[in-house]
Amino acid sequence: MIKNFGPRIAVLLLFSAPFFFFIQPWIEFGIFFLGLWLGAAMLLLDELWLSSWYQSSPASGEKSVETPPQLITRSVVFMAVYMLLTVFVVTSTGSLLGIGTVLGIGVLLSLELWQARHNLSVFQAKFGWQTAYVFTAATQRNFTWAFIFFVLLCCLWAVF
Repeated sequence: MIKNFGPRIAVLLLFSAPFFFFIQPWIEFGIFFLGLWLGAAMLLLDELWLSSWYQSSPASGEKSVETPPQLITRSVVFMAVYMLLTVFVVTSTGSLLGIGTVLGIGVLLSLELWQARHNLSVFQAKFGWQTAYVFTAATQRNFTWAFIFFVLLCCLWAVF
């Protein structure tokens, strides 16, 4: 059910390491670190449990090719709203828990975008299912790099 959970943990740990030196005292880093894991838990909760509430199970034999599940948190529409929310949280709230949460979501979404970067059909099925737009290889590459750049920019903004 959960695929590639090990890389998710490794990426979150590696991502949080530089913040250890910038966020002082340690209790504030702990709050930020907790926020990272809350963001990861939200994505995991959608993948494991919430998706059963809004997805209908396919009839037997309906899908012969295994496609990624259509998760609300894995769509370009969600990512657009996420970007607006992240700008607000990082620039205006000052909450380390909130900043950690939105950055945790962003880092894991960036990881999933990166993992799907070489397979256009998987990318379209996983991230473009809510839109009528059909991604081209160039659009997919640009979207992936733009989203990763946005998350890194928000990380820098959160620290400095």
